[in-house]
Amino acid sequence: MIDYENIVSAIQRRYGVDRNTAWEGLNTAFLQLDRTRSEAEQAAYLINVGCLKIWHDKYDSIESRSVTETEYNFDNNLNPMDDDDHAMRELFIAPPEPEQSDNDFIIDIVRHVPQQYKFGVAIVVAALLKEDRKRKPLTIEMTRQYLKRAKIPNTTEQAKHVFTFLTTLRRQ
Repeated sequence: MIDYENIVSAIQRRYGVDRNTAWEGLNTAFLQLDRTRSEAEQAAYLINVGCLKIWHDKYDSIESRSVTETEYNFDNNLNPMDDDDHAMRELFIAPPEPEQSDNDFIIDIVRHVPQQYKFGVAIVVAALLKEDRKRKPLTIEMTRQYLKRAKIPNTTEQAKHVFTFLTTLRRQ
């Protein structure tokens, strides 16, 4: 995800303009943004074209023209910032959300369960995650069958508690 606040701050620092003027430059660049490019290329484009907009407005003697996608080469970019370092692009992209694996998800859920039901909840959640086909909503009987397949003793009582926990679960 692109961090627009950081891009505005960079434009603001480069040209010594107020925040609203920097946002205007970013907004102009965003209207012409090619969303099919990678986030790093999009961020670099927003910075460079936003700076060009500010530069153009500041020095009105230049003939008015818009920077289009064909004029902007992402490898040899129009760079009013004098930055040849492509790693700077990465500063303006928020780090991706870490993807949670099924095991991490199960561990996160089981953490909140009373000790005697942890194993049963883990078995049922793992079975639900493993199923690819569309299934009916979870019931006590379905929960009991999952536990029975795993040879858990006292499945009827366990199934009631596991089902109740899973259907009332609220994650933060």
